Amino acid sequence: MGNYSSAYEEILPCDKETVLCYQPFNEIYVGINCVSILLNILHLLILNDMKELKTTKYFWVLTNISVTDITTNIILVVYLNCDIRQLILQLPVTARLLDV
Repeated sequence: MGNYSSAYEEILPCDKETVLCYQPFNEIYVGINCVSILLNILHLLILNDMKELKTTKYFWVLTNISVTDITTNIILVVYLNCDIRQLILQLPVTARLLDV
C-alpha cells in the first residue's frame, strides 16, 4: 500500500500540512453544503410528486439544476474533508488508477 505514484501525493495536501486542511471555516462550508444537499433532495422529492409538472421542460430544468447542485456539493465536501479524501484514495481501485 505504500507504493503510490507522485500523482497520489499531489492529491493529498493534508499530508504536506498545507493551508487547505487548517482553514478555520472548512467545517462551516461542509455544514452548509450538507444542508444544501438535504434541501435539494427534498426539492427533488417534492418535484416528483407534482404530476402535472413532469411533462414540461421546466420540470427537467429544475431537476437537472438540483442534481447538479447535489453533485457539486458532494464534491466540495469530499475535497474539503481530508479524512474522507484519504479513505477514497486508499481504495485499491483508486490506487491502481493513480499508478501510471
